[in-house]
Amino acid sequence: MIRGNCLSAAVKRYKTYRMLSFIFEIADSIDLDLTPLIVKRLCMRLFGRSGSQDIIVATFGQKGRQHRSRDNTPAILDEIASRYRLAAYSCQASTLSDIASVKKHYQTGIRAARNREK
Repeated sequence: MIRGNCLSAAVKRYKTYRMLSFIFEIADSIDLDLTPLIVKRLCMRLFGRSGSQDIIVATFGQKGRQHRSRDNTPAILDEIASRYRLAAYSCQASTLSDIASVKKHYQTGIRAARNREK
């Protein structure tokens, strides 16, 4: 059971990593002022999930920041989401394909190990 929990956590971290990589790419191209809240809201709009709050805060949080991001409005976030939605779907499909491939390879290895034990 512990192995399954570790695998599940690894899958979630990988999904978060891919979402954040995507957010970094679009932010760089449109000069987006990223804060943890904006990243979380964009992840929800683009991917339907928020990702790991700990990873988001560790990556995008700025100690001592006091001003709100100029980009933190529903209209701006909705416009960004509509502009990049298809690319986000493609990123998500690629991520799920990667996960399925690794799971298949892992299961093949488990079966082979069990057969060797017999």
